Parts: sequence; structure tokens; C-alpha cells
Amino acid sequence: MGAFSSRPDIIIENQPGWEKGEYIKIKGVLTAGDMDAVTQGSSVVKNESGEARVVGGSNVTPLLEAMIIDWLLLGDQGVPVPLYLNAQRHTKNRKAIAALPQEYTTPVLEAIDQLNKKDAVDADPFFAGAGAPTTAS
Repeated sequence: MGAFSSRPDIIIENQPGWEKGEYIKIKGVLTAGDMDAVTQGSSVVKNESGEARVVGGSNVTPLLEAMIIDWLLLGDQGVPVPLYLNAQRHTKNRKAIAALPQEYTTPVLEAIDQLNKKDAVDADPFFAGAGAPTTAS
């Protein structure tokens, strides 16, 4: 599978505590852009001695916003809560994403973690012989 090959989306549904029919769909791949969205929440602060350091929160909301592409989630009286704020689906409902309860965020984060583990590159085989001399040297 090539770098830009399409990968199927992942649908998370039938979770404990979820209403029947509710689902969240996430992208099937975690991209560099998604990781950028997560790290942009970091900030630089100075300690008492004036040294700067990067501090970041958990950045869960930006990750969820980057990865969730569709959902059917219900609010009061079973009314669907929109993921997108406009018909063109350009602007996500950040307030609703940030308000997701833990029983909804945990399965999504677990699925993202599985994607991250599945797509991780094992560098050991590449670097195993990096320090060894070649026949040309």
C-alpha cells in the first residue's frame, strides 16, 4: 500500500452507554496534518530561571476534530447533534466535539491509537546495520 493509497474509514458503534443507532466515523489513517493539529495546542512558557520550555495539554479535542469525519449522536429528546455547522461540511461543531463525554471519546481514542500502532514504522530493521562497515569501506 502506497503512502497516498486510500484506506477505509472506521465506524465506531454499539458501545456501552451509547444510544442505539449512534455512531462515530473516523478517518482510516492518521496523517502528518492530523498530528500538526494536535501539536498546535502546545505553548512555550518560561520557568523561574527564565528557561523556555514547550508545554502542551492533552490536545484531545484537536485530535478528535481532525479524525472524526461523520457521526450520528443524539442530544435531548433524541435530536441529532450536528457534526458540521453548515451544509457544505466545511466547519465542524467544535463545541459539540469538546463536549463529548468520556464514554464516547474513549472508544474513538482507542481506535486512533490502534491506527497509530498499525501504521507505525519499525525502525529497527533499517538501523540494525547502520553502524556496521560495508564492503566498500
